[in-house]
Amino acid sequence: MAGLSRGLITGVLIAAFVGAAPAAAYEEVLYADNAHSSVEFRTRHWGIVDIIGWFEDSDIQVESMSKNSAPHVVDYEPKYSNQVADIYYKTIHTVNRRDYSEEQINAWAPLPIDYDAWRKRLDQKRPVLAIENDTVVGFGELEQDGHIDCFYVHSDHQRKGIGRLLMDEIERRARERLLAKLYAEVSITARPFFHAMDFTTVRENEELMRGVLLTNYIMEKPLN
Repeated sequence: MAGLSRGLITGVLIAAFVGAAPAAAYEEVLYADNAHSSVEFRTRHWGIVDIIGWFEDSDIQVESMSKNSAPHVVDYEPKYSNQVADIYYKTIHTVNRRDYSEEQINAWAPLPIDYDAWRKRLDQKRPVLAIENDTVVGFGELEQDGHIDCFYVHSDHQRKGIGRLLMDEIERRARERLLAKLYAEVSITARPFFHAMDFTTVRENEELMRGVLLTNYIMEKPLN
């Protein structure tokens, strides 16, 4: 019934039930699982008030489901710490691999993951999270001076607007704090995205990680 409003549908149902017994028979779909093509029907006896209430409850459920399923940004919560750590490691070991050697990748994100260390780090950094279906699909860390530290999108959610969603929120928060600019040390892989978000390259940079040199770029974006 795409395109029909709740008011129109409810009005049709009210018209159908006018003059009927207060408890008219109505077939309610209690369970429908498209993935398994199974549908269960059960007969209930509903009056007009029950029908209207059902539609009002359905609106609330649909709105809640829509919010949870669509990517959106939230503040960090400790329950997401392991997911954030996993994104960092999986993205580096899959997406960044095309621009860095095996030695560089392992120095950048050594395994196994130290979840306790990440929990302590995130309690301090308090990153912005991108959430979809209660799952972290990206995160970004904005520091007090406008420095963006970690900024990663899940390897399975690249090119879906998650990075832009995060960066827009980071910029909004930076402007609220009246910061003069955003800046970051950006990997070879992430450089095109940062350019697309109006960052400019200040200079090429060499960073030493666990005895291994990695190339990145100092990039910044004025906010005034």
